[in-house]
Amino acid sequence: MTLRISTVGMVFMLMFGVLAARLWVVQVATGDVYAAESERQQLKPVRLVAARGEIIDANGVVIATVVRQPRIIVDPSFIGEEDLEQLTQEIAGLLDETSASDIRELFESARPNTVFPLKGLELTADDAYFILEHRGRFPGIDIEWTPVRSYPLDNIASHLLGYAAAPSEADLERNPELPTNGTVGKAGVERYYDELLQGNRGTTFFRIDPSGKVISLESKEASTPGATVQLNLDIDLQWIIQAALADGIVNSRLTEVDEDTGDASTASRGAVVVLNANSGAVVGMASFPDYTPQGFVDGFSTEDYAVLLETQAFNNLAIQGQYPPGSTFKAITYYSAWEEEVFAISAVDQSPTGVIHINSESRLDLPSLEDASQKQFFGHCPNVDADIHEAFIRSCNVYFWEIAANFWAGFKGTDSESAMQDHARNVGLGARTGIDLPFEKPGVIPDRELFTDWAETGDARLSSARLEAGALWNGGDLLNLSIGQGSAIATPLQMATAYAALSTGKLYEPHVVRRVMDHNGVVLEQYNPTLIRELELPPGFLTAFRNDMALVTQARRGTADGAFAGMDQLNRTGGKTGTADGASGKLPHAWFVGVTPIQAPEYVIAVVVEEGGSGGLIAAPIARAIMQYLLGEQVDPIIEDGLLSTLPPWLLDVDLEQVEAAAAGG
Repeated sequence: MTLRISTVGMVFMLMFGVLAARLWVVQVATGDVYAAESERQQLKPVRLVAARGEIIDANGVVIATVVRQPRIIVDPSFIGEEDLEQLTQEIAGLLDETSASDIRELFESARPNTVFPLKGLELTADDAYFILEHRGRFPGIDIEWTPVRSYPLDNIASHLLGYAAAPSEADLERNPELPTNGTVGKAGVERYYDELLQGNRGTTFFRIDPSGKVISLESKEASTPGATVQLNLDIDLQWIIQAALADGIVNSRLTEVDEDTGDASTASRGAVVVLNANSGAVVGMASFPDYTPQGFVDGFSTEDYAVLLETQAFNNLAIQGQYPPGSTFKAITYYSAWEEEVFAISAVDQSPTGVIHINSESRLDLPSLEDASQKQFFGHCPNVDADIHEAFIRSCNVYFWEIAANFWAGFKGTDSESAMQDHARNVGLGARTGIDLPFEKPGVIPDRELFTDWAETGDARLSSARLEAGALWNGGDLLNLSIGQGSAIATPLQMATAYAALSTGKLYEPHVVRRVMDHNGVVLEQYNPTLIRELELPPGFLTAFRNDMALVTQARRGTADGAFAGMDQLNRTGGKTGTADGASGKLPHAWFVGVTPIQAPEYVIAVVVEEGGSGGLIAAPIARAIMQYLLGEQVDPIIEDGLLSTLPPWLLDVDLEQVEAAAAGG
């Protein structure tokens, strides 16, 4: 018996010893760890929104910035169902023009179990301070002095800038780290450089009681603002570009008439790109119609947004508009002729009047799809016996068809059959340029391989008539390509890039951003020119090409001489017009691609007015106004009382007499 009692006693002593040891470990040896864990469980972290980085132009002018505005942030985990009715009443009582039912709808429309802002409430600084001073009446509510995107220059460079807005479900699925109460870049530079512009989010720690209600603000880890992105864009030049484009479109509507129908032009869309010819830097880019990025911050009216959607105003036609380049493509045919030394006519019947007919029996293999006489009519041009220089200056289709016919006769069925297309691709056509903007389109440079692929995939771009005739690729397609028609399409940016390469001998990747800096101005990344390739141009090509472009704008026989008449420095301009057939029953697209100064190229300007009419009458005057600005000349108006007759909005308050006096030394 005594032994049993002793044994039981020893067991109890051992158990109490183990328990005591465990209590010692918990309370003494690891007490700090458990205390910290307990402390952690009483703190609730709430992520903050970092200030989005600024976007500035080449001279430091702010184009996109942030302003700090108070707004209500709701954390539903702090709000019990019994609190919600009282809470909505309290908020409504604070805000004069918002009812409790409206606020309740905001709560119900939010994503469940997610911190969210109460959008659309006009909260003053006094309202914000009142909430902070009376937290007990506003459970689950915090005030965040939120950095809100601001675009101070209205619609200036809207397509290049893009815009930032609240993240969508798709944005959050793609990147769960995005703040639901912040913004994400949706288009343009805002989207392409979003990660750098976002900044690093801070965190606020709230002390809460066991029921989850806030007791106090414990601490805050500050956010770090996003990087500052500096563009190659010049805002003053950008204003000139946008004003000239808008005036040019109006000019088309005032002057252009369809010769067949007698209908006046209904042009309403167009684009301009201005590149530094020696670096690929995008110093200006415009697309019309445009929009105001601030609308995505303040909200568009239903009517305004419907119009923007209907007119496809959010499309950047400079990089997304794909048009037949028309006669501006003749620069590539010109280049191809020099490279291959192909200038003479082949397998073409030519009448004394300068009208070309292609026989279906000729080596061109052009089965007629429409003409019962088994011939295809390809237009006319005076002085068809002119050389390539005269043909380029006067934009004579016949001569360039002759070049294409010789290419076909000489290279058909050989490895060089696509020589002209290869030269086009060599200067950047038929593929995305690699510009640092989203949604760029690639354009099309057609050849036999592409048409065969379209036939195999049932692509609608290949007509059923062609398939039935069994003619997937023939000489007529090459003749069409030689003058920028048929299936060839290009963006204004691609044409600008191609002319920059042909004018300098170097193909650069176009680039919008110059450098990226942190919020203290320290350069994080400097973007230097990216040389894609140096062209091995034939001897004499650069001199001839520049001279011929100069004569397009300067000689009386040039197709753009009227648009450039009266400029002070005619010997400094050059380019090529284009009038490209588009949709049936519509006016052609008006093109002009120009270079200035022509003998030492610095800038390339590509202009297109969709369904605008004549390239020489409509697109060239737009380029002329831009060149005048770049050359330091007085910019002549395109239309009477147009935008070019006014001043940029940021100069309207300037005392012009004082400026003129200062300039004169007075």
